[in-house]
Amino acid sequence: ELPAALQRLDIRFSSFALIVARACPAADGGKPAGLAIRPFTAAGEGERCRVGDIADRLGVELIEARHGGDTVLVVLFARPLSAREAKWKLRLIGGELRQTARERDGCVCTVAASSACKAFDELVQAYGEAASLLDASFFRDCDAVLFADEQTPAREAGKLSILEDLEQFNRMLEHAPAEELIAHLEHFLEQIREYSEGRFHSILVVKGLLSEVCLAAARYYFRMTGDEFGIGRGVDRVMEDIYRLSSMKGAYDYLAAFIRDLK
Repeated sequence: ELPAALQRLDIRFSSFALIVARACPAADGGKPAGLAIRPFTAAGEGERCRVGDIADRLGVELIEARHGGDTVLVVLFARPLSAREAKWKLRLIGGELRQTARERDGCVCTVAASSACKAFDELVQAYGEAASLLDASFFRDCDAVLFADEQTPAREAGKLSILEDLEQFNRMLEHAPAEELIAHLEHFLEQIREYSEGRFHSILVVKGLLSEVCLAAARYYFRMTGDEFGIGRGVDRVMEDIYRLSSMKGAYDYLAAFIRDLK
C-alpha cells in the first residue's frame, strides 16, 4: 500500500532509502516489542522532535510508517548524493532513532538502512534488504546502524552437524560442575550460531536449539531430584523466555543463569 500512496503524493526527490527500526523483545515480559516505540516524527506535548530536527539540518524529508512491528522511515534526498554522503546521513538519522527510543521510550532497538533507490516501486525490495539485516542482527552485537555492504556473508552450512555438540552438552550436564559447564557454554553457543547462520540466518533454528538445551537441562534436574517444579519456571515460561531473546549475548546470559539455578 505504501508505494501506491507515495506515488499519489507526487513527491519530488532524487533518490531515497529506508531506515527500519525494530524494538528488541522485552526480556521481562513487558509490553510487546511492536508497541514499545512511539512515532519518531511526531513530538508529544513539551517534547522536541529530535529526529525531525536532525533531518532538517541534513536537508532530507522523512515519511514514517509502520509495517508489522517495525518502524519504517522513508528518507527522501532532494539532490543526487554520493553513496558515502547518503550513508553518512542515514547513519546520523539511525543513531538518533536508537537514542530517542532508549531515552524517551526506555526501549532498545536495532536499526538498519537500505541501499539508495530511485523509484517508489523499489520500496518492497528496499524493505526486504533492511529487514534481512535486522533478522541477521540476532547473531552479533549491533550497536550501530546496519548496512548491507558492511555485512559478512552467511557461512555455508557444509557438513557441520549440531547433533554431536548437543550430545556433548548433555553428557556434561550429567558429570561437569556448573562453572565448567558455563565455561563451555560460550563455545557451544558459537557452534549453534555457525550452524544457524549457515541456514540463511535462521533465528527460528537457533531458538529451537536453545529450547532443546533448556529442556535437556530441565530433564536432568528432574532425574536428579524428582521435583518437576523445583526450577521455579514451567516449560511454557522457558519457551517464552527463549522467544524473547534478542541476541546471542542474551542467550548466553539466560542459559548461564538457568544452569546455575539447576546445578
